[in-house]
Amino acid sequence: MRAETRERALETARELAKDVNEALDKLVRIWDAKAQAYEALDEIPPGVIYEITTTIANVNAGGTCADNPEVYDSLDSDLEQANNEKEELMREVGLPPFDYANHRSSGPRPGNMELGGFFAGKLSQQHDELELLIDILQTSEDDGEIKNAYQEVAAKVGDAQSLVISVGTIEEARAKLRQFQMEATTQRQSRESCAY
Repeated sequence: MRAETRERALETARELAKDVNEALDKLVRIWDAKAQAYEALDEIPPGVIYEITTTIANVNAGGTCADNPEVYDSLDSDLEQANNEKEELMREVGLPPFDYANHRSSGPRPGNMELGGFFAGKLSQQHDELELLIDILQTSEDDGEIKNAYQEVAAKVGDAQSLVISVGTIEEARAKLRQFQMEATTQRQSRESCAY
């Protein structure tokens, strides 16, 4: 195998290993932000779901919000959307209560984003496999072994990149948290405005 082909495979494998390792490192911060986002959707104050159900109860009881369509028109769809978001986050971060110090939940099995969950396992596996391929490309003198390593690196590009993209970014996770905090505040302000 030509030296430049071997060098190109080595460069690709190193870049992928670096990306996978960075995704593994940021998984902790993403889990943390998503666990907080889950709590921002809660059925207890000041959660989004609490604020919506409190307003629904006010409307159903003929309270001050019952005469305000600006407040009650979208309540059912808002509640459905909040519950769907909560279910999705539960799959990612596990079930509360959350042990933030250890990035764990109390669920019977880990959430996908927990340190013991799906993404951590897949990222660790990808990283180990890439490190092995890098070692072969650096040290092997066997042309057949080098060719196989080259082909495996090429086959891993899509999988590794897809995995890194699926993990997402800490900015996206924090944006979700801010969104739910704002939604809870907006719901509370709408409900409180019914009293005037």
